[in-house]
Amino acid sequence: MSDKENKSSKNNVKTQNQNLKSDGLFKSVFGTKIAAQEFLEEYLPPAFKQLVDLKQIEIDKESFVEEDLQRRLSDVVYKVKLRDDKNLPQTNDKTKSGNRVAFIYCLIEHTSSNDHLMAYRVWKYVLLLLERYIEENKIDGKSKVKLPLVFPLVVYGGNEKYKAAKNFWQLFNKAEMAKAALGGDYALIDLQSIDDNDIRKDQHIAIVKYMLKHIKDRDLVKVWDNMLKSFPDAVLLDKKRGYIYIKKLLWYSDARLEDKDEDGLKRVLETNLDKNEGNKIMRTIADKYREEAIHQRDIAIAMKMISKNKSEEEVAEFTDLSIKQINKLKTQS
Repeated sequence: MSDKENKSSKNNVKTQNQNLKSDGLFKSVFGTKIAAQEFLEEYLPPAFKQLVDLKQIEIDKESFVEEDLQRRLSDVVYKVKLRDDKNLPQTNDKTKSGNRVAFIYCLIEHTSSNDHLMAYRVWKYVLLLLERYIEENKIDGKSKVKLPLVFPLVVYGGNEKYKAAKNFWQLFNKAEMAKAALGGDYALIDLQSIDDNDIRKDQHIAIVKYMLKHIKDRDLVKVWDNMLKSFPDAVLLDKKRGYIYIKKLLWYSDARLEDKDEDGLKRVLETNLDKNEGNKIMRTIADKYREEAIHQRDIAIAMKMISKNKSEEEVAEFTDLSIKQINKLKTQS
């Protein structure tokens, strides 16, 4: 290694050590209750401070930063009590005190330059924090908790002027549209609230919406009969497109049918479609079952060969699996 390369390598190591020391310093100092209280007292906005009691604060030990980013990012999570306010939603937090809580998520960037995607990372780590909270506060195995408030803070100590977006929406090409699409209510298509007569107003996709609405009905054969009779135009359009919807819906329905109902479904298809077409579609479904069975058999053979340290080429020779599929199986074994 040349002197120049050796010097560059040492500088990289030195920079990494400095980053780690900065990380350790911040966590060491602000991982204490007094420093945390003083830090948050100064930097939290007044509206949020009014909601929480900083005298009752806990420092969380878990980190949400990915391993490959821990050299330049670290985090500290503070759990604080919400002040007594009857207007605030009740939660089911299972801390020893049993009181409602909020979190302050502090993300520290200890590199010389700022991270363009910091606003995205803040959202990602906050969502991971909330995911953990949901898991820890399930009631009878169900997630019925009200989510706690989370306030994010970013600490930057780099040399460059901070220019990264501080707003998640600013990362998108269409900031206002992104905020409207992701920051407001999600769009809801409640099939159960749509009358079947209104579904009929749709064209090709009407048969899909109808089946999705009724797929859990007890008598699936009757559902199919009603659908084929009620949506002749949509069925005709599907025929012109190779029965793309009907084949997929049949595949899903057939898996839910009991053996005694399969003949009934076949009769419904033969009655409402051309008999030859009905038989052809049912044969297509049967072929798909066979293909799936062969595929599952190949997977079983491959897993057994992998357990015996056989090469990808040997496994591929005895199965119809690709090298890519075999390598994926290896990662799962």
